[in-house]
Amino acid sequence: MSRKTVLSVFLPSAVFFGSERVWAEAREVVSYQAPRKTPYDRKPHLKAQYLKAHKASWINVVLLFSRDDLAQAIEDEDPVICPGGTTCCEATRNVTQGWYRGQDDAELFLERLAKLGKKDTTIVSRYVKLLREIERNPIGEWYVFDGYDPKKTVKEIEDRGRTRIVITYRDWTKTKLLEVKRYEGRLLHGISEQYDANGELSTITPHKRGLVDGVVVELSDTGAILGRIPHVRGKRHGVELWYNEEGEMTTYSEWSGGERNGRQIRFEDGEMYRFFKWKNGKQHGLCVYYQGDEEEISKGSEYRNGREIRKLAALTPLSALPAEYRMLALRRFREEHRRKVGGAPSWGIPKAKGIGAPKEGAE
Repeated sequence: MSRKTVLSVFLPSAVFFGSERVWAEAREVVSYQAPRKTPYDRKPHLKAQYLKAHKASWINVVLLFSRDDLAQAIEDEDPVICPGGTTCCEATRNVTQGWYRGQDDAELFLERLAKLGKKDTTIVSRYVKLLREIERNPIGEWYVFDGYDPKKTVKEIEDRGRTRIVITYRDWTKTKLLEVKRYEGRLLHGISEQYDANGELSTITPHKRGLVDGVVVELSDTGAILGRIPHVRGKRHGVELWYNEEGEMTTYSEWSGGERNGRQIRFEDGEMYRFFKWKNGKQHGLCVYYQGDEEEISKGSEYRNGREIRKLAALTPLSALPAEYRMLALRRFREEHRRKVGGAPSWGIPKAKGIGAPKEGAE
């Protein structure tokens, strides 16, 4: 494969089709372009994987959209671009994010082509050339499986007085950690850590005498906190919080003694999704689903000790519900629980071969 052929599709800085130089407008319209910013700009290795998954996904979607599909979309007055695409399962977080962003960007790319094609009669022919280039130069080796083979793992044990540290690597090279556990006697005691396939810290779990006790923390591979799940003596107890990469709260849940007790509030794609109430692990009180940011619910019911006692009418206005269910109160509530950045103490994890945890809220 010649260097010139590779450049023809994948590098936005210089795009060729055969020996024909395409001007700046054509480069923008009919070529793959990598995102200018990613969540991994400070982690080059993870960024490279993210971009490779992004490109593979983008190509996957584009190949599902034929020359005839584009011609039809150009003719349609208000075209809807939905070529579909495959899912990305059991990959590392950075690869998964790159994959799904690639799908979104490909659909936006096709929408732009459909609009530009109404004025530029060369769009379809340029698109055909792009498809041919992609088919001649498929991308491979983009998937990073976030799993491991138990038969290949290697363990090391360090004794530090009463504490025994068991360090597990993914394979004999000992280049990537799988987990680190601390014991007193035979019981887990202290901080346990889990790492993803790229060696990035993913979960921090505190133990006391064999039981989870304290706040379990789920981390993004960017280092940002995604989830805080409090435990007391092995049971969930307190307020469980989950965030997206931007630090916005996605889920708020109240627990007591291992059972849901109180509010469970969930947002999806930045909009309110549902507000449930629980008592001793059973739905109790008003439980409603929302219509995004609309001022009425899509459906809901009232429960007593897990039993439905009445249904709410569809499109019931939020003004008819208690104040805590209303949109303004929920927006304020979400902002109050936004992930805090900086100023928090470190996790205090004992160092073992350079192992440690980031500060809470670290981006």
